[in-house]
Amino acid sequence: VSQMNSRAHAALILTRVIPGPGNNQPQSLSEAIVDEEQKPGFPQDQKALVRELCYGVCRWYLLLDFWISSLMSKPLKSKDRDLYFLLLVGAYQLYKLRIPDHAAISESVNAAKALKKNWAKKLVNGVLRQFQRQQKELVSNPDLALWIETSHPEWLYQKLTKNHPDDLVEILSANNNKPPMCLRVNIALTDPEAYLELLHQA
Repeated sequence: VSQMNSRAHAALILTRVIPGPGNNQPQSLSEAIVDEEQKPGFPQDQKALVRELCYGVCRWYLLLDFWISSLMSKPLKSKDRDLYFLLLVGAYQLYKLRIPDHAAISESVNAAKALKKNWAKKLVNGVLRQFQRQQKELVSNPDLALWIETSHPEWLYQKLTKNHPDDLVEILSANNNKPPMCLRVNIALTDPEAYLELLHQA
């Protein structure tokens, strides 16, 4: 994988995390990320971006999968699962991140080359540009099932509908919020005030 292509690394991580053909024993996301970060050539200065791409695709997987599969004329072969996850990574950038559209698409196209699949560059470019053009219609689709729109497994959606009908939408929305970042200071080594000062200096 190219040293500088975080999208390719994210796609490879996702192939090991999400079950499917050729992956009957998926890793946890945290394990797969750590394994990938230890490989030669991993762009250490892009750790945060790779993690954001992986966690984001997993959080919105059902919705992204629905969109991308609907934009493709035929499914990719099982040996090209990395390309499919690359498309999900690209769609996640366009849907949720503040990365400029042209950069999200061009870097995703470059990632196909980094994955040694030059033949797929036109495919990645075409599908992501189609997603870019149709994004408003895809997002506002009135026929989209709520469990797909909020990217919840249908079984969980059904349980929440049964047990919490009045709070359903609020719960679904809350489940997709990123958790707040919390830091716990080891008071055996320092105190909160001193650590806050270190953070200010950094």
